[in-house]
Amino acid sequence: MNLPPEGGGPLSNLSALILEDAFLIAYEAEQALLELGANSVVIFQDLVEAVEAINRSDRFDLAVLDLSLSDGNSIEFAKTIKARGIPFVFTSGYAKPEEVATEFPDVPYLEKPYHFDRLKQVIQDLLKNR
Repeated sequence: MNLPPEGGGPLSNLSALILEDAFLIAYEAEQALLELGANSVVIFQDLVEAVEAINRSDRFDLAVLDLSLSDGNSIEFAKTIKARGIPFVFTSGYAKPEEVATEFPDVPYLEKPYHFDRLKQVIQDLLKNR
């Protein structure tokens, strides 16, 4: 694991949520966020766990959401966290669906496979525009 830059990095003191059912992708995304200085990164592999965490009032400052999961898609979950003011990025192995383009026109969308430097850049840009 690479350590964040001295001084904390752009995600210093922030908590991130990753909703991703592919272990390797989730792990690499976690490493990318930690390299940016995230204080904590929590990985959820299904919607049920992620919804339970949000309903418990677990506080997250940003999220990386896989659009297509084994137990459904993350669109309703995205609406929930958007209403709570949590910035997020969608990722998917498929082209951007019309529903995502319509419901979330300003939300970044990374098509898999993506380079994790690209994820880092998108996250930094997302937080600049907060």
